Amino acid sequence: MLSKYVFVVFFSLIIYGCKTKNSEEKKVETSTTTKQIDSIHISNEMSRLEIDEGIFVFYDSNLCRIINKQIPNEADIYLNEVLIAKLNPYLPDSFYIRYSEGMSGDPWFGVFRKDNDTVDYLGGSNGLNLTVLRNGRLFISGHTNNYFNTRKLFEVTHDTLKEIEQPFYYVGIRSRLNKDASLLSDIDNGQVIMSLPKGTMCDILLNKDEDYYLVKTEMNVVGWIKNDNDYERPTIDDIRYAGD
Repeated sequence: MLSKYVFVVFFSLIIYGCKTKNSEEKKVETSTTTKQIDSIHISNEMSRLEIDEGIFVFYDSNLCRIINKQIPNEADIYLNEVLIAKLNPYLPDSFYIRYSEGMSGDPWFGVFRKDNDTVDYLGGSNGLNLTVLRNGRLFISGHTNNYFNTRKLFEVTHDTLKEIEQPFYYVGIRSRLNKDASLLSDIDNGQVIMSLPKGTMCDILLNKDEDYYLVKTEMNVVGWIKNDNDYERPTIDDIRYAGD
C-alpha cells in the first residue's frame, strides 16, 4: 500500500514538473516575441554600422541594404549615403538615408526618395544615432543642436518625414541647480509648490515646450522648473545647448 502511494506521489511530481517547465518555456517565448515586436531599444539582433566617429546606425539587414558611400558635394562637407530601405509598407518606394557632419560639426540624418535622376528631400533631424525600426519608422537620438539627448520618432509618408508627436521628451539625468528656482505645479500659470535654492540636486525627468522640465527633488516632490537657457550658467547645470 505504501509503495503504491509513493508511486502516485512520484508520478504526480513528474507531471507537475513537466507542466511547469512547459509553462516557463512559453513565458520566455512570449516575452522574447513581445520584446522583438514592441521594443524600440537597440537589440542584439540588429546590425550596427559606425559611419563616423561616435555616429551609429542600427538596422535590420532584412529591411535595409547598406551603401555607406561618400557623396561629393559643392559645400565640400562629409556627406554619406548610408543605406536604402523600405520605410513605408504601403508605398512602393524605397528611401535613402544620408548622414552629414554639417558645416560646423552638426551631425544630421536626412531621408530622400529617388525617382530616376530626381532626388527629393523629405526631411531630416540632427542626431548621433539612428535606428531603422522593423515597422519602417526611424528613431533618432543624440545631444546635438539641442539642450539634452533628445529622442525622436519619425515616420515616412510619400513626400515627407513626419515626427510622431510625444506628450513629453524623456530626459533622465541627475543635475544640480545653478540658480534659485521655483518648483511649479504646471507650466501654464502654475502655483509655486516650493522654492529650491542654488545647489539643489534634482532628477530631471521630462521636458515640455523646450524650456520646462519636470523634476523630482531629493524629498521626492515633483514639479516643473523653467530653465534659463544661458549657456554659461543655465538654471539646470546639465541642460545646455550643444551646437551653434
